[in-house]
Amino acid sequence: LDTIYADKVLDGNADVQNLKVNSVGTKDAGVTVTANNVETLNLNTTGEGSFLTADVANISVKGNANLSLTTGVKTTTLDASSFGGALNADLSLSDKVTSIKGGNGNDKITVKDFAANAVIDGGAGNDELVIKGSTTGTLQPTLTNIEKVTIDDNKADLTLSLKKAEGVTELSFVNLSKTVTESNGNVDTVNFLAG
Repeated sequence: LDTIYADKVLDGNADVQNLKVNSVGTKDAGVTVTANNVETLNLNTTGEGSFLTADVANISVKGNANLSLTTGVKTTTLDASSFGGALNADLSLSDKVTSIKGGNGNDKITVKDFAANAVIDGGAGNDELVIKGSTTGTLQPTLTNIEKVTIDDNKADLTLSLKKAEGVTELSFVNLSKTVTESNGNVDTVNFLAG
């Protein structure tokens, strides 16, 4: 999906694109939203759910239809706090993520390496944060309303501090190839899962 603008419309640094989607894409064939030089993308989901890819710095989501979203290297913030559906968001291509807000559904948020001061709020529902393929030695995210954290195939020895993540009660490990050390958490359940 390409967006076309008149000359000089996107010359500033606070350009916004609003996009309403209704059952766009499939699990096996997502649709890419191309919005070059747009700083903020506001998505409104309707219908039976959509599967999208978008490389925009700031993305917000509202509506009630489920959304599977893959972001790009530019993405720094994702705000789905007004979203009523279930969100499956993969932000693993960006190491600049500073803020993620989930919505009212059961959300799954996937990251790789993110800013040291990143704040992630899962919102309502039973929410999972997946840290996939991390190459960072130490992570201490601020997590709110995240009930489950999954470490998937870390590429370097990892120290995960849950000092700022008191709501996490379940910790899972998948495809472990390096050492993971967890500290300061209130975890009740630990799972070691096959890939």
